[in-house]
Amino acid sequence: MSLAPSLRQMLPADIVRGITHLDPLPATAGRLVAMLRGGDESLSSIASVMEHDHALVASILKRASTARFTGSPPRSLVEALLRLGTVTVLDVLLDGHLRKLLTSATAYGLGEHDLWLHGAASQCAVRALRAERPALRVDPVADLGALLHDIGKLIVARYLKVDAGTLVAHAREQGVTYTEAERQLFGFDHTLIGAAIAEHWSFPADVAFAIRHHHDRDLAGSSPVLDAVVLANLVAKTVGTGLGAEGLNFTVDASCHRRLGLTFESFGRICLATKEAVDALRAFEPELR
Repeated sequence: MSLAPSLRQMLPADIVRGITHLDPLPATAGRLVAMLRGGDESLSSIASVMEHDHALVASILKRASTARFTGSPPRSLVEALLRLGTVTVLDVLLDGHLRKLLTSATAYGLGEHDLWLHGAASQCAVRALRAERPALRVDPVADLGALLHDIGKLIVARYLKVDAGTLVAHAREQGVTYTEAERQLFGFDHTLIGAAIAEHWSFPADVAFAIRHHHDRDLAGSSPVLDAVVLANLVAKTVGTGLGAEGLNFTVDASCHRRLGLTFESFGRICLATKEAVDALRAFEPELR
């Protein structure tokens, strides 16, 4: 999919080329995205595509057999897909795809695995929000928005040779946030690039919108998905992931927590649940420690 003209005009040509030259999503992931967008895809047709990837099938069946999904083995791949849901299956596919894109993000003072861990922590935070406030009925696409909200930093890392110290110094001297320093120095920031990547990969509009606006000071036109992603980024930073050179130099719309119905105590519980999930990830994968 080509980039929307409005986004193409806002980004330098080499950045646009970097986005369009990203490895395409796996075919199965593309079909799952089509389902999220309301396309005419069936789980049985997706299962028929997946069944030739034995490692992927094994991962799907294993996840669908956990206590969270009744604890009994699914009788078929289609049943496993029904149990997990489109977003969870897409998450499994994206996990491997995103890991192939890992790179150090020196402009943000982040190491090779830091961006992935921060996205995973943010996704855990959305799930913790869903458990804390079930009445909100947070849309599952918020999980994707949280996982991918900083993906624009990958393109910045690949195509812009800038040192984090330059951004830190500019932010300090001008009294602006790290993202505002990006805009002032580059003419764009990682949120705009991330939204362009989401469009390139044909993700739902809510995902691209949340990525584009998760650092906005005033979310007057906010959506529940955007509020969830904003909170997720804050929680993931609070528990110590993705800090890098930016640290906590970013803004959060003061009305976000009210729209989500959160108190200081409920925010603390979400942070605790997220920290426990992140600790479990680090225990399982030594390179993330």
